[in-house]
Amino acid sequence: MKKRSSDRNKARVLRPNADRKLTFILPKISYEGVAKVGLMEASLLRTQFGYDVEIVSLIRENQCFRELLDNLKVRYASKFEVVSRVLYMFLARFMELESNTIVSHNIPATVLANRLAKKNKGSYIAYIHDAGFKRIPGSLPLFRHDKIKKALDNSASIFTNSLKTLKELRKQYAIDGLPLYPGCVRTEQVNDDKDDFFLFVHFISPRNAFRFLADLLRKESFNLVIAGGRRRGWEKVFESYRGFGNKVKFIFEPTETELARLYQRARGLIFPEMENFGLSPLEAAANGCPSVVARGSGVLEILEEGNEILALNEGDTRGFTEAIQILSEDAKYACQLGKRAWTKAGKHSWDAHVSKLADSLRISSTPPN
Repeated sequence: MKKRSSDRNKARVLRPNADRKLTFILPKISYEGVAKVGLMEASLLRTQFGYDVEIVSLIRENQCFRELLDNLKVRYASKFEVVSRVLYMFLARFMELESNTIVSHNIPATVLANRLAKKNKGSYIAYIHDAGFKRIPGSLPLFRHDKIKKALDNSASIFTNSLKTLKELRKQYAIDGLPLYPGCVRTEQVNDDKDDFFLFVHFISPRNAFRFLADLLRKESFNLVIAGGRRRGWEKVFESYRGFGNKVKFIFEPTETELARLYQRARGLIFPEMENFGLSPLEAAANGCPSVVARGSGVLEILEEGNEILALNEGDTRGFTEAIQILSEDAKYACQLGKRAWTKAGKHSWDAHVSKLADSLRISSTPPN
């Protein structure tokens, strides 16, 4: 195994990025945490630290995060997901970047960053959201375990979005890193006057969470707002909820302002799938909205179960139903839970997150092996 992450990062951080140019490589710009974290980092490094930032997205999906994208330089390697995966191994041969200093988000982007950095005698930071990347059997050699490990090993620094992801990284690749939790934008005060609806925020495509939420709606009568970006198969999800009538409302590609208002007004956020972090519950906390999440999610590393957030086993229909009943019937308790979460969220601002990332942008000039 490598040296412990703190020693490793200090050893390879040698000099500042003199030209103040920086390239972010994202797997895709779609309505999910990976893209949002990358875009927030890029935006704040540009406005607060004076970096000239370029974003390269390997896949082009739907338009989302419009408020962030309006002020950033973005280009796409491909419009189609299938094509771009086939072309991954060739992208490094033809792609020219504005900077030889790269921040890569997740494993596919880090593999590409390794090749580009080697070609340009540059260096890169890897931010890993999910270390359990699995390639399709018999597919591209680019995604062999040893290729991924080498790309991670060659990075100047490795950050993960949670300790949960860090443990996966150590187990999968025997490589260490540092947890750097995503940030949030906390509202100035908590809204005590909540509306009578619960909220689910995620990209919209066929997945277990939507089947589980449908089961909850059949067992317990409550209003649900589903907010997120449309991905492949979203029409099937939309059609499957028609039978619930006006109890379910979809809001597609909400802006950051619209999303904050939803959090502030909602009785609670339901987040039934276990995730390595789970950005939505942290955003809910930042707006004083209590959350019910799947136990084992990385967000529970910073929000205390039972005191600042409710957590139940994934798939526990009865438990989630009872939690919805409690938050619906006991407004005082729901408000207290939301306020405690709001207080804790103040310790996890985007400014603090990006400041730590900026400290690591004094990157080693030594190119990858």
